[in-house]
Amino acid sequence: MKTREKVPASVFDVVREMRIGWNLGNSLESPAPDKLNPVLEDYETSWGNPVTSKEMIQEVISAGFNVIRIPVTWEKLMKKEADYTIEPEWMDRVQNVVDYAYEEGIYVILDIHHEDEWLYLGDRAVEEKAMQIMERVWTQIAERFRTYDHHLLFETMNETRLIGTKEEWTPGTYEARKTINEYNKAAVRAIRKTGDKNSDRPVIIKTIGARYNVEAIRDIEVPDNDKNIILSIHIYEPYYFCMVPNRDYDWGTREEQEALSKLIQSAAEAAQKKGLPLIVGEFGTINKDNEDARINYITHFVRQAKKNGVTCILWDNNIPKDEFSYAIFDREKLLWRHPKLLKAVIDNA
Repeated sequence: MKTREKVPASVFDVVREMRIGWNLGNSLESPAPDKLNPVLEDYETSWGNPVTSKEMIQEVISAGFNVIRIPVTWEKLMKKEADYTIEPEWMDRVQNVVDYAYEEGIYVILDIHHEDEWLYLGDRAVEEKAMQIMERVWTQIAERFRTYDHHLLFETMNETRLIGTKEEWTPGTYEARKTINEYNKAAVRAIRKTGDKNSDRPVIIKTIGARYNVEAIRDIEVPDNDKNIILSIHIYEPYYFCMVPNRDYDWGTREEQEALSKLIQSAAEAAQKKGLPLIVGEFGTINKDNEDARINYITHFVRQAKKNGVTCILWDNNIPKDEFSYAIFDREKLLWRHPKLLKAVIDNA
């Protein structure tokens, strides 16, 4: 294990040290395999990615990233009939992947992701049950990693939102935002109760749907006025450029740059008013054979985030070309699919 730096004075210092990050997307958070008698690795590869290796993680770090976010879905290997106990072999596998990055001395973010069977909004009875499960799940995760230092950060949830409603990808309703605060509080309290390094470990909380809107950030409550809390949002804007194939191939007019700058600045200022450092846990653009436009976008995004004291974590799912083509790193060949895009990310962080 590489030598650790001293513990930063505050979570603002932690975020400053977290220069630029990369997401291990579509791996540990992939769905339960649709096959008979699946083996453990099927729960990691069901979306077509290879089993995560130490060599993959080392290549990402060598490229210049010093943060790796590891999305994980826990419910697919959780015994609901046994007080929501996470299967030991799944916890072991997650720990193995965490260790690939943690032992290199970088920052690692571990979350709960796609817990769609139990973690959602809009039904009070379900929400109250979800808070109980949230406490149970985070207690187990926190117990397993309680001796890891501040380079491991926990993230309470991903994009919990009002699924299937007109408010799904909006700041939601006031009642839903209140429930998000309750979810964040349940997770943070469960983590803190386990003690050891978890007593003051940096914990990342989320807005509703990981929304960047000022309204969503404004209504966030810091659990128990905890001093070791970081706020995370996701930004895929403008939507048609970042996420929709066969639409808006180009980007970079003065108006487009100003709109993105304003979006990032307004989110950072809203977080600052809450006394919270801010990270963008996911951002990126799909591949439409428009690399120059993507480079312009990434360059501007990362520069503006840095200007506003915001750390960015690039979404990469290893899908090279379709409607979800966020890949810049080929995990099979351990090669960068878009070296110029990579350079734009690293050089501007």
